[in-house]
Amino acid sequence: MSELHDSGPINLNEEPTFGMQIPKLATDPASPQVGDIWLNTTSHAVKVETQAGTKTTMGTGTGVSKFAGNVGSGSTTVTITHNLGTLDVVAKLYTISTGVEIVPTSVTLTSTNVVTMVVGSSLGSNLGRAVVIG
Repeated sequence: MSELHDSGPINLNEEPTFGMQIPKLATDPASPQVGDIWLNTTSHAVKVETQAGTKTTMGTGTGVSKFAGNVGSGSTTVTITHNLGTLDVVAKLYTISTGVEIVPTSVTLTSTNVVTMVVGSSLGSNLGRAVVIG
């Protein structure tokens, strides 16, 4: 994994930055200057001061999160409470005993913490496994 050092500007369109570490990243500066990069300790997002008074979010400090849990209650509606706090999620459902994916007839992002899936036949109590990434 590469590290970002004070060696001049980085062109994010041309240089690989995936997984880059930024040593001694500042946290919550009182008066950031244009070009400063820091970690917001409240949101855990990396911020950049792109112009005076304008902060651009680069991404969260925690990266992508995952929820996995057993689901099913004898109904064709499967409610998955993932608590990831975002609508930017991908959800999959499969049968625990076989590992076969259950393809839902509909998927609804009910809230930033809940996905509701409707499946073709009822899913018995805790017979399914849901995985939500976001």
